[in-house]
Amino acid sequence: MLTTIRYGTLIVALVLVLVGAAAVAPKVKPVAAATATPVAALLNADGTLRVDGAVTGALDLTGWDVALDPARGPVLRPATQTGTAGWEHLGVGPAVSALSSVVSSIVIDNSGKVYVGGLFVDAANIAAADYIARWDPVTQQWSALGSSSSGNGVLNRHVEALAVDGNGNLYVGGWFTDVAGIAEADYVARWNGTAWSALGSYGSGNGVLSGAVFDIHVTASSVYVGGNFTDVAGIAAADYIARWDGTAWSALGSNGSGNGALNQPVNAITAQGNNLYVGGSFTNAAGIAAADYIARWDGTAWSALGSNGSGDGALSGFVHTVLATADTVYVGGTFTNAAGISAADYIAVWNGTQWLALGDNGSNDGAINAPVNKLAIAGNNLYVGGNFTDAGGQAAADYLAVWNGTNWTALGNHRAFNDIILDVVVDQNGNVYVGGYFSTTVGQPMAAFIAMWAGSNWEALGRGRSSALRGSVYALAIAPDGKVYVGGRFANAAGIAEADNVAMWEPATQTWSALGNNGSGDGALNDVVTALAIAPDGKVYAGGWFANAAGIAEADSVAMWEPATQTWSALGSNGSGD
Repeated sequence: MLTTIRYGTLIVALVLVLVGAAAVAPKVKPVAAATATPVAALLNADGTLRVDGAVTGALDLTGWDVALDPARGPVLRPATQTGTAGWEHLGVGPAVSALSSVVSSIVIDNSGKVYVGGLFVDAANIAAADYIARWDPVTQQWSALGSSSSGNGVLNRHVEALAVDGNGNLYVGGWFTDVAGIAEADYVARWNGTAWSALGSYGSGNGVLSGAVFDIHVTASSVYVGGNFTDVAGIAAADYIARWDGTAWSALGSNGSGNGALNQPVNAITAQGNNLYVGGSFTNAAGIAAADYIARWDGTAWSALGSNGSGDGALSGFVHTVLATADTVYVGGTFTNAAGISAADYIAVWNGTQWLALGDNGSNDGAINAPVNKLAIAGNNLYVGGNFTDAGGQAAADYLAVWNGTNWTALGNHRAFNDIILDVVVDQNGNVYVGGYFSTTVGQPMAAFIAMWAGSNWEALGRGRSSALRGSVYALAIAPDGKVYVGGRFANAAGIAEADNVAMWEPATQTWSALGNNGSGDGALNDVVTALAIAPDGKVYAGGWFANAAGIAEADSVAMWEPATQTWSALGSNGSGD
């Protein structure tokens, strides 16, 4: 199909190709050879064409995918998927993100592979990629971490925390139980690149943890886990935080009465030298009045980080994230006015002696106006993700912002995200990965729930392949002219609002189409189609659970489609109008 797109003063003639398992957005090449201008030199940060009147000739679009945005014109992205031999889709649905739901945690291993965990299932349409998946930046592909005997994922509930050690082992924490069928692998488990394993057991064949894990921190000799559990491995003092040394579990001190030093869940753990910094919803850690929501464990005892001047903790609300550098500790959460500082809202820094704010909003209040969920640091930049908008007064700094030690800035010149960010990580090349609740990134629906900043623009991590039919197929029939009619329980085939429960595939044009409508923009058939038959004259007969096909009162359970007139009709009535 030949399409000509007019955008500003540039006319680009495109051949739209939609074949096999090719990328969802059509790949395009110029129709006729001409003097080519490099595509990258003509793109704005959001992938739209920068047309300034100085461009002549044609673009060589080999290796680029193009989506047509009615408001902005063509949007270009480097092609990341290629066709494969074998089975082919009958068209595809609208371009979608590889992930179907929220990303809670991201971690990058020493080889650069990116692991993500959250609430999603079937990442990139891989049946076994449930709640956890791996992205390979080199191959630009998603993969699962093992599978169950049924072909689904090995995890049965969502992931909250990920960490990797120096040997490439991945530690996973969350709400799941019995990972890969291992009875002891509850709430925390280890993936060694080939197989899953538990971290000890409770002697009765169950896991050592009694509740969800919210964070994991790995050191050279230990794995620390924090969450909403008590009495790890039967240890009375191992409440909300515990240590695994590769062989056995142990507690981090106690409250002096035999129970844990912490009285409420732990959300975040980080280390600075021999000190472990722990944040959460607890108060009075180890009985210390000032150790509220944040506390330090030096391997022997707990201590507070300053106070509010009245003997209580410096922080007034929960801590969601803690990040330590060589000489400072950054903390983010729900608190305001840390240590009585009016500008220390939702984020603050401890320099070893006192608490400090990170700038302000110009009115002596905090630069951040809502909770912070995650922190990451690279070079001189602190990356902050959360629920906030307009960080430091920057209109584009919504949900993600950067603190350079002096000022707050956004990544990009436009508001990139439309909802909360839960995790942020930076790889060794400076690429920033973010995950969360957002459903679009700078207008890119394929960059939902996870996205990467590559230094100049946001990018999706691969794409899911949305089948044209998102539901069950119960009946097929092929007409004499080769058209394929499909019936079942589905809606909006290939994104067509009227293609509900029945649709037609045209092999010659590789396109789907609807069979009429109900007069209100939806499908003519309002329920499941279970049978299809085609008469020698081409008329299509459909049977199923529907009523009033195309609004015809007599067309219940069976109806006829006339391709020549594009109309539905009933097959008689009961004499009473039904």
